[in-house]
Amino acid sequence: MKILGDVTCQAALFVYKDDGSENAAWNSVCGTYQQEGPVRGELHNKKPAFLDGLRTWNEGVKPTNSYLAIYAHMGKSGLGCVRNDPAREVTWQELANALPNGVAILWLIGCNSQECKTAWAPLVGPVLSHLLVTTATKYWQPFLTCFNMAISLDPIVLHADIPSEVKRSSPKLGQNTEYYRVDAQKRGFTQVP
Repeated sequence: MKILGDVTCQAALFVYKDDGSENAAWNSVCGTYQQEGPVRGELHNKKPAFLDGLRTWNEGVKPTNSYLAIYAHMGKSGLGCVRNDPAREVTWQELANALPNGVAILWLIGCNSQECKTAWAPLVGPVLSHLLVTTATKYWQPFLTCFNMAISLDPIVLHADIPSEVKRSSPKLGQNTEYYRVDAQKRGFTQVP
């Protein structure tokens, strides 16, 4: 486990990996911390510590102005630090439960994270405002640096501009992402084109 930044930082990057790619991911987290300033970073390979870290962070920030990116293996049933290890898998419901106050902006970076929408239907799980998901099996670690645009104050990127900025800054990976806003009337997600 590695931790960077204060637990009260409104933006956080959590890495749940134990497959040999965790050091490169952690370097990306450290780069975001150096470039953007106060960001909470956590690297975990044990399910209980990962879930505890998320809950502690979520309970220490203002949820309506919180930004969270999670990098892990992802798929239909949830996320994990390695592929096909049910003992270390975090279900989508367990992830939602670990964020009891919700999170304004949630980026789920890992193969086929769009599966969370089905698991959280008909509601929106822990998402209060916007959700970025991935739609393909790719090596997603380089995409971690795109989270900087969501939390940067110089320049500020509007929510409506995130999809085009993601595709511009990371053309190969960005084309395999989808961005949604929470639609209160529909009580579900509406894709941001």
